[in-house]
Amino acid sequence: MKVLIVDDQEDARMILREGLEASGYTVATACNGQEALQMGRADPPGILITDIMMPVMDGYALCRAWKADVRLSNIPVVFYTATYTDREDKKFAFDLGADAFIAKPTGMDYLLVQLNQVITARKAGKLAARWETPLPETELLREYNQVLVHKLERKLEQLQQAEFDLKRTNRALGVLSKVNHCLVYATDEQGLLSSVCRAIVSQGGYRMAWVGYLEQDKAKTIRVVAKDGLDEGYLESAAIVWADNERGGGPSGMAARTGQTQIAQDFLKDERMSLWRPDAAEHGYASSISLPLIDNKNVFGVLTIYSGDVDAFNAEEIALLEEMSVNLAFGVRSRRGGSDVIASALSPRPG
Repeated sequence: MKVLIVDDQEDARMILREGLEASGYTVATACNGQEALQMGRADPPGILITDIMMPVMDGYALCRAWKADVRLSNIPVVFYTATYTDREDKKFAFDLGADAFIAKPTGMDYLLVQLNQVITARKAGKLAARWETPLPETELLREYNQVLVHKLERKLEQLQQAEFDLKRTNRALGVLSKVNHCLVYATDEQGLLSSVCRAIVSQGGYRMAWVGYLEQDKAKTIRVVAKDGLDEGYLESAAIVWADNERGGGPSGMAARTGQTQIAQDFLKDERMSLWRPDAAEHGYASSISLPLIDNKNVFGVLTIYSGDVDAFNAEEIALLEEMSVNLAFGVRSRRGGSDVIASALSPRPG
């Protein structure tokens, strides 16, 4: 049987073609709906497999024209898409006359089973009867407009999110650059810690940043040694420790105790913040990242950064802030050791 594949992505056409030909099908391809319609009218295939989002003529318009053509209307149409996968998209496809709707990605075995079911139904004469009473033109146009508007809204949301993520990554890059500058020019340990906290808040726009050192007392206190931003007594009342107890169960205490970065993306939902939630909300803190400061595999401190936004830390930003904390720990070690080899440590990494 001859299959006509319609997809504007060359790689997608090639992969599908190779899989179908290996299963015994004869395959022709088109890169948009208009080309497919012309090919189908010139040499009708046994089945049509089409993507939806394509230039010139999309898959919906192709299906509509295909089913309106008396020479092609009985030839099954299978939608195979990675973009239009919502319930409304699928419903509209079937309203247009589609015989199957398959969401990418899927294995070739599953696709072949679906195609076989469509072909079997076609031979049994079960497909044509399904579309003897198509929807009125006005109803189809209404659904089509709804689908397009929905997709445009989703695309706008995706673009806005991408722009927001880029801004956050650039923010973290700016912080990393500023902190590295502090590492080179700060003259002593306390000056380094204070300038780093100040850079994080001023350059990154975070609400507050602080560095605490782990005390080896009975309570396992985390002593605040530097801070910047909106504190107004929050840290004093928070009384954060690194012990394995209630006051050590927040992100800062856990980062200090485990040596692993701890992220609280939403204080209202994160149970680790239940003890501090009211005060945090009063100070406008919505999320935080706590980064351990490590010397020879031993945690000696923690750097915690608060944001006024929920979900403030994406993957790229987290990676950059972790790099910053490693550089900061090195800066502290170098000053304690009396040597200054920071410039070499901050040189570009391979790759």
